Amino acid sequence: MDLANLASAAARTQQTLADARAEVDRYLDEELGGFTTGQGLDIVAFGSMARDEMAPGSDFDYLVVANEIVPNPSIIQTFRKAARSALTTIAAAEPGASNLFGVVVGAPDMVNQIGLDEDTNKSLSRRILVLQESEWLNKHSRYEALVSSILSRYLYDYAGADEPRVPRFLFNDMVRFWRTIAVDYQAKRWQEIEGQKWGLRYIKVRTSRKWTFAGSIMSLFMPVIEQKDTTRAYLMKQFAMPPLARLAQLHQYVNPKGATAGALRDVLAIADQFQGWQENKAWRSAIKGVDSPGAADLPEEFAAARDRTMDLQNALEELFMSTEPLGRSNVTLQALTRKYLTF
Repeated sequence: MDLANLASAAARTQQTLADARAEVDRYLDEELGGFTTGQGLDIVAFGSMARDEMAPGSDFDYLVVANEIVPNPSIIQTFRKAARSALTTIAAAEPGASNLFGVVVGAPDMVNQIGLDEDTNKSLSRRILVLQESEWLNKHSRYEALVSSILSRYLYDYAGADEPRVPRFLFNDMVRFWRTIAVDYQAKRWQEIEGQKWGLRYIKVRTSRKWTFAGSIMSLFMPVIEQKDTTRAYLMKQFAMPPLARLAQLHQYVNPKGATAGALRDVLAIADQFQGWQENKAWRSAIKGVDSPGAADLPEEFAAARDRTMDLQNALEELFMSTEPLGRSNVTLQALTRKYLTF
């Protein structure tokens, strides 16, 4: 199928990612007198840059991740400045003011601090986003080791008992993150009273955030569909794909003329349409200007976008409630959805 907007965005994103990596390495080489080994720090990018969905004006969300004690604290500042230099080079927007991004965090906490009171919204968000949508920026990175360690933590109770399964611990945390996004959206709406980002947040939570969640759930269903052991290596390959690619991989297991394939195509077509809209400055300006869903004079762009978010919702419902047998196990998405997304 023709997904020209997504294809164009992916090509643009990969070039921007390459430019950001080149600038980070240039800066670190210059400041550190030749950056030949790891420094215990990594710069990790998130958001549309990691989803292959960058549009003009996209934010550059990043973290500096400390993998170990850094003997010379000045190097921490050097890495932070390297990230900001990359931001300037690629002409991206600054991270938001919430301090979720653009700060330094410790890798051990991402692995160890899962659940209970100290696992805050920020720590949950950072950990899940490392899996869902992230990319390394500096050479000599230990990024893959971080992803591997987080996945190993989620699979800890299954050690030595590999089999095709939906990993419930990770699955529940993915669901928790999605629900947190939805609740926090309402909290931000309440706290701001007046703001110019409501319309864009509303559309994003009903589109890119939703299909990112759906793609992650699909990745956790795939071991059962493919009848392959749920190992760390398997999940690393799954989460190395962008979210929409994680959804699209289902096409190889469905009847191309059936309803399941049709729903999958609808999801991808809607995502492609929204990507095209995101790249239109006039559209973004119209959406950003909306500050109330009940306004009498909603712009046509917002009304059309809201209608398409409902189409996306319907397509995802049809997809995940499909009764078509899949893969070697003949399992259905409806059975997996009922078992893991209800109780």
